[in-house]
Amino acid sequence: MLRSLEFPIVLARFLLLLLAGFLVRAPVAMAQGQESSPEDPDAPPIFLLTMGPDHSVIFRKWGHAALCVGDQCLNYGVTDFSRPAGLVREVLRGEAVFWLGVSAYEDMVGVYARDDRSVFRQDLDLSPEARDALLGRIAQDLVPGASEYIYNHFNDNCTSRIRDYLDEATSGRLRDPIPLPLPFETPGKEPTFRGHIRRGLSEDPFLLWLSDVGVGSVADEPISSFDAMFLPGAFRYGVEQAFGAPPRRLHTGGYGDLLPPDPGSRPYLPWIFGIAGLLALAILFPGNSGVRRSGVISAATLMTLVGAVATAVLVLSPLPEFRTSAIAFAVPPTDVLLTTRHARWYGPARLVWGVGFLLAIAVGFLRQPLGWTVFATLLPLAAIVWRSRRPVEGQQPVAKPTRPSSPGGGSTGDPSRLNRPPTGRTGAMRRSSLRFGRNTPGIPASRALSAGPPPGELAPPGELGLAPSCCENAAWLSSGSRTGQDRRSGLERRLQPAPRPQAANGITLVGFKGFKCGCRFSCRRGAQEDTRMSVSPGGCLGAHVGFTTAS
Repeated sequence: MLRSLEFPIVLARFLLLLLAGFLVRAPVAMAQGQESSPEDPDAPPIFLLTMGPDHSVIFRKWGHAALCVGDQCLNYGVTDFSRPAGLVREVLRGEAVFWLGVSAYEDMVGVYARDDRSVFRQDLDLSPEARDALLGRIAQDLVPGASEYIYNHFNDNCTSRIRDYLDEATSGRLRDPIPLPLPFETPGKEPTFRGHIRRGLSEDPFLLWLSDVGVGSVADEPISSFDAMFLPGAFRYGVEQAFGAPPRRLHTGGYGDLLPPDPGSRPYLPWIFGIAGLLALAILFPGNSGVRRSGVISAATLMTLVGAVATAVLVLSPLPEFRTSAIAFAVPPTDVLLTTRHARWYGPARLVWGVGFLLAIAVGFLRQPLGWTVFATLLPLAAIVWRSRRPVEGQQPVAKPTRPSSPGGGSTGDPSRLNRPPTGRTGAMRRSSLRFGRNTPGIPASRALSAGPPPGELAPPGELGLAPSCCENAAWLSSGSRTGQDRRSGLERRLQPAPRPQAANGITLVGFKGFKCGCRFSCRRGAQEDTRMSVSPGGCLGAHVGFTTAS
C-alpha cells in the first residue's frame, strides 16, 4: 500500500480530532480541579480493530491490527507491497521501512470485509491519564518525518506498536501474566516464536522448511504472553482480559478468526527425503556413469546452493533471528568440492561432520529444528562416499610388483633393479614412452612431462595420475617412428602396443586404454600383471609411463 495523496488532509482531520478531545476536557478539568472522567460523552472514543488472517498472501497470514480514535484509524502496517522480492530482502537485512497511515473507520472496515477477513472491534475504557498519555504518544508519530520505523516481525510490527503504546500508557497492564488459551499456548509446552511462525506457515511446506532452517535458535526460546501479543489474535485476547473489553464482531471472514494450532508435524519431510533418495539412487545407479555423474552434480549443487544462501544471510543480516541459524554450518557451501577430485577426502570428512551435527541436535546442544534436513543430506553424501571407495568397473586387481631375486637367493633391497635390463644383453635397444600433459587445457607447461624415464626403465606406478583430458591428448611415441595404432571411436581412445613389445627385463606393456572417465595401463612380467587405473572428476597433474621394447 503506497502513501495516498489524501494523507495530508486525513492527517489534518485527525490532529483536529485530537485537539478537540483535549479542549473538551480542559474546561471540565479546570472547573472540577481534576481530570475529566472517561465517561465524558464529548471525548472521542478509542477502540481497537483486529483482523483475522488471510492465507492467500504471506504478508497477511498472521492478521492485522489498527487503533482508532473517533472516526479515524491508525494503521502502522503501511509499506510498498508492490515489490515483494525487495521487501523480503529488506526484512532479512533489518532495513524494511514501514510507516503510519491514517484511514477513515468505515473505509478500513470495508477494505478488510471485501478481502473476506474477520474484523473485531474492542472499545477501550481508559482513565483520563492513560487516555492523554496514549494520544500524546500517537501525536508524536504524526509529526512529519516521524511516522516511519524499521519493521521487525517479532518486536516491531503493526500490532506490537499499538501493544507497546497501550501498555506504556496504562503502566504495564498488558505485562501482567495473562494465560493465553489455545491455540496460543499448548499445555505442557512452552510457547516460542517459532511455534507461532509454524502456525502461519503450516499450509505451505516450502515456506515452513525455509523458516525451520533460516530462523535461528533465538526463535526457540520461551516467550511470555506479552511477547505473544505481537500476533493480532493474542493481542485481542490480552486486551479483553486486561481491560475488560470484549470483542465485537464486525465481519466474519472465510479464513477464520485465528491461526490454527501448531500441528507439530513437518509436511516438507516427504519432499526433502524424496529428493535426497532419488539423488542417492542416481549416484548408485549401476552401469551408467552419466546417470551417476548427474546425481553427484545435482546433489552437490543443491547443497552448495543452500549453504551459499545461508552464508549470505548470515553475513549480511544483523538480525539475531537469522544470525543464530546454524544451517550454513550444517550444509556448508564447500559441498561444491564433491564434484572435484577432492571428493575422495572431502566426502568422508563431510559425512562425519553431518553425523556430528545430528548428535549435537540429539543431545539438545542445538535447539533449531535442523535434524531432518541434515539427515536428508547424508543420504546422497553416503552414496558419494560409497561410490568413491568402490573399484572402478572393469578394473583388475592391482598386483604388487615383485622384486627379482639376488644371486644369493634373497630379494634385493634395490627396487630399481626391477626396471634395469640385464647386463650382457646384445642388440640395439629403443625406448618408447607415453607422453601427455603438454597442450592439455588447464595444465601448466612447467608441470607437463615431455618424455618418459631413462631408457630401459619403467616409471614408478605411483606416477600414473591420469585424468580424462590427459587420455584425450596422449601421444604414442617411439624413436622417431610410431609403434602403435591410434583408433578413435566416439569418446573412447584405444592405443595398441607394438607387435613385439617384450622388454629386455621381461616387462611387457600389454595394453593402454583411455576412457572418458580415466585411463588404464597394464604391464606384465612373467605370469604377473600389474594394472593401474586412474579416475579423476577433473584436473590433470601430468604423469608418464615409459617402457622398453626389443629392437
